[in-house]
Amino acid sequence: MIIGVGIDLLDLDRVRKLLMQTAGERFIERVLTPAERELLERRLGATIAETLAALRNAGPSGQASGAASGIPPKMARLTEFVSGRFSAKEAVVKALGCGVGKAVGFQDIEVLPDPMGKPNVRLSQAAAERLSLDASFRIHLSITHSRDTAGAYAVAERIVTAED
Repeated sequence: MIIGVGIDLLDLDRVRKLLMQTAGERFIERVLTPAERELLERRLGATIAETLAALRNAGPSGQASGAASGIPPKMARLTEFVSGRFSAKEAVVKALGCGVGKAVGFQDIEVLPDPMGKPNVRLSQAAAERLSLDASFRIHLSITHSRDTAGAYAVAERIVTAED
């Protein structure tokens, strides 16, 4: 039985500008769980702090001098990952009917890929308890990106058994 659905759409340029500010790393730490940050660093091939410092030192657009026009690959990868996870978590809380706040925070939701690459959502036990959810719920999630936006669609489902 479907409990709720949620969708979120986010402008990548808005997140890119935020990441280039001095508060960019703090924003990442607020939104991403430690495991999500570890995955991001593996994909970047460097720490988040090193990547942001290098991009900031490259100039206002994050490009090294003489770089071709466009977004540098590491900035694009960083922006897409953070935007996708932010959008995913917003879609999840909408599907749960609560929004980000007292019941569920960004650190309560973890989105990591399964072996096939499908995003797998884990809700913290504490958040599930605050929402009075038992083990019979599941969250389905799809994340997408375009050149300008990141989006996510979530469906919260309660698994109905024969006893129900």
